Amino acid sequence: MKKSPLRDSIGFFLELLKSKDGTMAEEFKRMVEEEQSAALRIVVGGGTGTGKSSLTNRITGANFPTSHTEPCTKEPQVFEHLLEIAGRVQRLSFCDLPGFSESAKADFGYLQVYLERFLKGDAALYTVPAGTRALEYERMYLRRLMESAESDAVRREIVQKLILVMTKADTIVVNGPWTLTATPDRKVVALPDESTREVLKQQARYAWLSLFEPFADYLVTRVLQADASRSLTDGALSVRDAVVEYQGILDTTTVRDLGLRHPSLRSSIQKLYDRQHAVVCSSRFSYGLEDLLLRIFEHASQSAVYRLSGLTGTGLRCMEPAYADGLPNVRIADPFRKRLVELKFDWLENNRNN
Repeated sequence: MKKSPLRDSIGFFLELLKSKDGTMAEEFKRMVEEEQSAALRIVVGGGTGTGKSSLTNRITGANFPTSHTEPCTKEPQVFEHLLEIAGRVQRLSFCDLPGFSESAKADFGYLQVYLERFLKGDAALYTVPAGTRALEYERMYLRRLMESAESDAVRREIVQKLILVMTKADTIVVNGPWTLTATPDRKVVALPDESTREVLKQQARYAWLSLFEPFADYLVTRVLQADASRSLTDGALSVRDAVVEYQGILDTTTVRDLGLRHPSLRSSIQKLYDRQHAVVCSSRFSYGLEDLLLRIFEHASQSAVYRLSGLTGTGLRCMEPAYADGLPNVRIADPFRKRLVELKFDWLENNRNN
């Protein structure tokens, strides 16, 4: 996305304030309209078979080819999606990149494609599948990508755009199956049990640290806190203009100590730590997709905050009953009789109106 004066330049406002020809209001209105109508450019990269195209298809409704057996994406493919949020329409432009680790020759050629696309995007998603412990190839490719950047400034820009996405969460089952619950509007919501959720959280932290620790010097994590009006600096933590940020990597000890020193910021400090995890998703179960969109909006621009209010109404938390039929590792929660029943999807039709 082209950088707009509204988003990036306070100096532009100062020039407007000096204007004496009466055009300030019109120019400001034009800038606001441009900001509201601009598409957010999301780039999706990662290893082949990690679910990049499936993720893009589920969020946008695109129909990019997918396969369980061979790479499908050989060239960048773009799909523009109109997302309605609380009565407003937001344009999202998703660019699905070829997956690396297909072959050494192909990977070398993809490096420049990744670099160029990541720099053009507002947010760059980097996908790894849930349950993966051997992340050496992902680290190596990310390191090569950084080495191909022309300067530290470019490397910093890329790292700050990156969002690690842990896909295929539905493949992880610990002590109990995922639970499918019917909603009043004839949809299905899937949730992991507590033990599975905890394991996914631990995996998300492990994957994030594995890939981002080598680039800790470039990391800046930010969250918004509307009532944080007082400027503050405490080591790597700083607060300015309602933005709470931390430079580098947080650990639980630092989170606790900072929370004790700054009680009014405790919630934001915890959110900073939570941001230093992969976003856990399942395209198959429509799980975690709204969380991912929130992270994209937060990465893309502080001025996009006004768009977040209706994000829970996107429908991305739900899947169609027919799609859920026959899924393994699941059970159905009957919201009408308050009990668990077997996985038989005629249950949905027979009990919807009871």
